Amino acid sequence: MHVFLHAAFQKDFGGFSIMSRLKRPNRPIIILTGMHGVGKSTYAKPLAEEFNLEYVSTGMLFRKIASERGLTIAQLSEICMKTPEFDREIDSLTLSLLESGGVVLDSLLAGWFARDVESFKIFLKAPFEIRCKRIASRENRPLEEVISETIARENSEKKRFMEYYGFNIEDLGFYDMVLDTGFLSQDSVSRILKTAVSAYLEEKWVVKNA
Repeated sequence: MHVFLHAAFQKDFGGFSIMSRLKRPNRPIIILTGMHGVGKSTYAKPLAEEFNLEYVSTGMLFRKIASERGLTIAQLSEICMKTPEFDREIDSLTLSLLESGGVVLDSLLAGWFARDVESFKIFLKAPFEIRCKRIASRENRPLEEVISETIARENSEKKRFMEYYGFNIEDLGFYDMVLDTGFLSQDSVSRILKTAVSAYLEEKWVVKNA
């Protein structure tokens, strides 16, 4: 399995290489990933502020692309099943950030792109119903609508990410940390993440660069 994933990671896609040969970035990279509604932005933003890093959300970019074109998230996901144009745009941003570092990256695929990049990869998870309720509350939308859209979006992402890259986004084996955000309070999850990131930075960056 590891050999297959490494080979897939070397595939050329849309004129650039999805590389495992990226150099160690000049500054730290913290990656928070997970399916929609797990709280990536909720926890990534405070981490960026706490450790003086830039916050970047590829999910926000996806929503911006949809809004600019007068599309719903589900509609844009359907378009992405037919053409990799918009995924390429987001992936190019992700790869550039992995080269420079100094970022807390809220992204579904960044962990895969950074498999061989010095980074702290965190996968957040939560039960599907909890995730949908969070999205509905955040966007002030009917729960049924959110459930339908989330199912369609996530099915689309699973299919196209496997087709485009050979990535099985349900494979969590290479993440440094997996945390269920539906199990504990937001404050408790925040404290756990800050403690973990602080330990990572101290061991991998402060000590090594001292």
